[in-house]
Amino acid sequence: LRSIVVMITERASNNGSAEQSGSHRALPVLLYHCIGRDVAGLPRDLGLSYSEFEDQLDLLIDAGWRLTGLDAALHAAAQPSFDNRTLAVTIDDALSGFTEDAIHAITARGGSATLFVPTAYVGDRAAWLDGRNFGVLSWDALRDVAAAGIEIGSHGHHHIAMDTTPERALRCELERSRRLLEDALQAPVAGLAYPFGYARSATRAAAVRAGFDWACGIGHRLHVSARSRYDIQRIIVRRDDTAATISSLIMHGGRPVEAALKASAAMPWRCVRHVRSLAGRRQ
Repeated sequence: LRSIVVMITERASNNGSAEQSGSHRALPVLLYHCIGRDVAGLPRDLGLSYSEFEDQLDLLIDAGWRLTGLDAALHAAAQPSFDNRTLAVTIDDALSGFTEDAIHAITARGGSATLFVPTAYVGDRAAWLDGRNFGVLSWDALRDVAAAGIEIGSHGHHHIAMDTTPERALRCELERSRRLLEDALQAPVAGLAYPFGYARSATRAAAVRAGFDWACGIGHRLHVSARSRYDIQRIIVRRDDTAATISSLIMHGGRPVEAALKASAAMPWRCVRHVRSLAGRRQ
């Protein structure tokens, strides 16, 4: 498997070098959720076993990738000396019992990542995950994560769909989350991950006003420098992704068919969710 990764990466890297010299630089950003020893009952795009995650990291490092947090990757991509072996790793939700193993695996290999935290649930149950008794890391645990060199970002306060949230409530969500994180960690919080990946132009404008330097969704494709820093694309890594699949994802643009399908369905699905949210507020 390692030889497959190295071969595909080197071949694509030659093509990528030409792209890097053009006007748009590509930055692969991987998205993980639950990483642990008991993920069999989780959907394949949410759960990854610890051993599978370790194998993926080793394959990527052996192929020459440098694993960083997203803020560091964005700063690196803005430099003239940027190399196309920088890979941003992100983890959403900060779920206890699933995040600690991932952080250990990354830092033990000299890498870093960005962890996005929904601040209303710190030290409590992840209430947005219906039917699953998962918890979120405590403030003390988050301080330990930050001390280990992992970037901490906001995942909103209540982990709600921000593209259908009224303007005033959205402003409170963003400002409160950022303030709580900065007060607890005594450090600036640069980034935001939109819960569920849902965002529209008004959501991105609210992120700017709340003081974030950048924000990311999902997108299922590579992020390119020509795109807004408040619309950063990420690629979900799945449990059944092979070595060749991961190499193809990070070098050749993610999952284009899935990205196109998601994009075409975004507006109708947003309308459905908006009607549901209005109905819920009237009850």
